Amino acid sequence: MEPLPPYRILPPGEDRIFMELQPDLADTLVASWHRDVLRDLWPYPYETGALLWLALLQAGARSFDNFVVALCLAPVDEITPEEVREAVDRLVARGFVERVDDTRLSVNPLAIEVIERNLLPAQFRMDWNADKALAPPLGRRRRRL
Repeated sequence: MEPLPPYRILPPGEDRIFMELQPDLADTLVASWHRDVLRDLWPYPYETGALLWLALLQAGARSFDNFVVALCLAPVDEITPEEVREAVDRLVARGFVERVDDTRLSVNPLAIEVIERNLLPAQFRMDWNADKALAPPLGRRRRRL
């Protein structure tokens, strides 16, 4: 096992990266990532997947239809429960997840938060919709958690 990573203090108000869970639905949930978290976790796909998985569970998200979300979660499907626990321990050490007690975890909302799409600023949603309308369609399939 690698040494645990250092604790990361995330500056509030930084740029966020947004991933719609159901891009074709107007009332979809959106994963809102702190940009620094994705930079920190880029070389660690198991931790990235575990963090997104925990955030989706915490928000009660039941399904998604987004290739990027599926790509982030894919490594978690390929590892053992012990490796998942190790990834979670590393997320706790980074400060992205907190242990509430022996059986519960809480995801730091500064790191990643799953929110309702309508909580995003109206101008941002309009620009986002315009950009999506110009993008070529991707093959999509619905996946359940």
